[in-house]
Amino acid sequence: MGWGEVETRLDCTYFRARRRFDRLKFGETERLGRLLKGFFSGGTPLTTNEVFWAGDIPWASPKDFDGSFYISDSIDHIAPSALLGSSAKKAEANTVLIVVRSGVLAHSLPVAVTTRAMAIRHRLLL
Repeated sequence: MGWGEVETRLDCTYFRARRRFDRLKFGETERLGRLLKGFFSGGTPLTTNEVFWAGDIPWASPKDFDGSFYISDSIDHIAPSALLGSSAKKAEANTVLIVVRSGVLAHSLPVAVTTRAMAIRHRLLL
């Protein structure tokens, strides 16, 4: 579905996502690859390893996209050992996060900017 088709939608969820995208000031004709420094996705530390989940590093996942354009904390937190022992990656402050794999994509495109460094789940993309 192209922007031309989507612009005629009347649902408020779409328009909230569109306003968030517009705040990023991407030109309509710019290629996304030219605007961003790079892309990466994170990973999920082993959930059965309690040591990984006993830290203070925010671990952003789609459930942390609560409608705010900025993410400053997360529901889950991980330990530094989780970053070393899994595919979880750390995103620096002012990183644009986009949910790329989730059921929510059927009706919206969650986008947010981190206000501090945090780890990200595999379904988020810089």
